[in-house]
Amino acid sequence: MPFPAPAPGASRAATRRCPGPARPRGLVLLVLASGVVMAVAGPAAATHDPNRTATIYVHGFDRLGADRHGIYGADIHEPVADSVAALLGLPTSRDSLGPLPSNVVAGTTYYGDIPPSYYSASDLTEIGQLTAQWDGGVPRYAYIVARYARHILERSGADQVNFVSASFGSLIVRWLIEKNVAGLAGDGRIARWLTVEGLVAGNWEASHPDLVNLLDIVAPEPIDVRHMAYGWIESNLHAPRREADSPYYGGILIGQVGSTDDTGNNGVLRDAMLAYNDYQPNDGVQALPDTRFQNVTAQSRFSGLPPTFGVFHADHLGLGDWRSAWADAATFISAPRPASAMREWMAQQICSG
Repeated sequence: MPFPAPAPGASRAATRRCPGPARPRGLVLLVLASGVVMAVAGPAAATHDPNRTATIYVHGFDRLGADRHGIYGADIHEPVADSVAALLGLPTSRDSLGPLPSNVVAGTTYYGDIPPSYYSASDLTEIGQLTAQWDGGVPRYAYIVARYARHILERSGADQVNFVSASFGSLIVRWLIEKNVAGLAGDGRIARWLTVEGLVAGNWEASHPDLVNLLDIVAPEPIDVRHMAYGWIESNLHAPRREADSPYYGGILIGQVGSTDDTGNNGVLRDAMLAYNDYQPNDGVQALPDTRFQNVTAQSRFSGLPPTFGVFHADHLGLGDWRSAWADAATFISAPRPASAMREWMAQQICSG
C-alpha cells in the first residue's frame, strides 16, 4: 500500500525562467502565496539565532513501525539530516559523546517499545496514558518527539529547535504544535518548521475505507493509517483539516514542500484517484493539496504572512537523494539575513549559471 514512506522523494529538478537564457536548476524556490520569496526571514532574524537553535529531523511512516521492538526517543541518524548538516557545516548528535553543541542537527525515532534512559516516572505515566487512550499512533509519537526535543535542549543548551519533518512525520509535528505537547510551542521553543511532502492535512488513500479494508484482508494496517484519515484529523485535531488556526503557529516560521511526479510508486495512487474520479496532483503517495495549509488564519500567521510553499516535480521516495533538496532545507533552517538579502541570495541560486 503506497502510504507515506520514511524518506521524502524526488525524481527531477524544477525549472525557473530568469532574465536571459533559461537555466534549469534543482533548487526549489520556496514562495509565498503572495509571490514574495522568503519575506518572513526578516522578522525571524530579530529573535532567532541559528547558532543557538538545534534542528530535529522527524522521519516518516514505516508500515512495521508500530510493532517495532527497541528504544524510542533515542538518537538516530538519517542521510537527509546528515547531508543538511554537512552542507551547513553543522555538527550532528553522533559527533559528540558528551554535551551537544547548541546548533546540533539530530533525529529520533518515535517507533519502539522501550523508553529511553532520560524518561522520568511522569514521562512513563504520560506515555502509558496516551497509548491506552489512543491505541498509540500520532498522540503517542508526538509526545516522544516533543520529549526528545526537550532532551536535546537540555543536552545542548540551545534556546530553540527547528523541526524538519518528512511525510507522516509532519502530521506528528502538527499535533505536537497545536496540542502544545511538552509546552514546546507555548514556551516559544519552536523556531521553524519545514514540512517535506508532509501529511499536513492527512492522506487520500488512508481516507478511503474500502481501499484500507481491501488491504486489511492481506495484512492489518497499523494504527498510524487510521490516524492519517481526513475524518480522524477533523475529529481530533482541527476542522477544516487544511486550515491552520492556532496562536502557536504565529511564533513559528513554517515552510512547506510538495512533489508532483505521479508516476511514483508505479502510479498506483494516480490510478486510484482516476478510478474515483477524484484526480489531484500527487507524488505517488501523497496528494499535493494535503502537503500544505490551504488557509491560515490571522492568529496563525508569522509576522502577518502565510507559510512558504514550494514544489518539486518529483516522486515521494527520492527527494532525499537530491543535493538541491538539502540546499532548500539548509537555507530555510539557517537563514538569519533580512528579507531583501534573502530574496537576492535565492535569486542568485536560481539564476546564476
